[in-house]
Amino acid sequence: MLNQPFTWLAGAGILLMMVHVVAAGLSRTLLQWSALGTIEIVSYGYMVVIVFVGIFLATLRRAHVRVDVVHMLLPKRAARICDSVSATLSAGFLGLFAYALALVAYEKTLTNETVDAIVVHLPIWPMRWVACVGVVLSLCAALWTVFDTAKLSSVGQGEV
Repeated sequence: MLNQPFTWLAGAGILLMMVHVVAAGLSRTLLQWSALGTIEIVSYGYMVVIVFVGIFLATLRRAHVRVDVVHMLLPKRAARICDSVSATLSAGFLGLFAYALALVAYEKTLTNETVDAIVVHLPIWPMRWVACVGVVLSLCAALWTVFDTAKLSSVGQGEV
């Protein structure tokens, strides 16, 4: 349900970033005119959306890196327990990460954090909140995995 809209959001971010960078490169090459602030907009805008939406999607799809060779050799119940422990550790890390991001985002909001994009001071404090929301969504997905694997483990207690 959440998979599709966030996939489109990440894809749109990649497409916009690509168009922006290509347009800046073409304008510099063909018109000898540099699009000011391209690096700042790409670094503090598009990349934040792409990375943190990507982290959420990987957590939601259970697509983070794991050692499948060992996982496949385990009995089903042991593999589920391993998944549950892994998701619990991930949720703990994501909870701490979200908390730290929220503290920094709040501080940077109060100071109206900007970056010098040559012509204008580009406000970047909103992107701190985008990162925080992405990690909170990842935390929710990890917690869902914890409860889902715990439910499966309790249902499949007779398996070896």
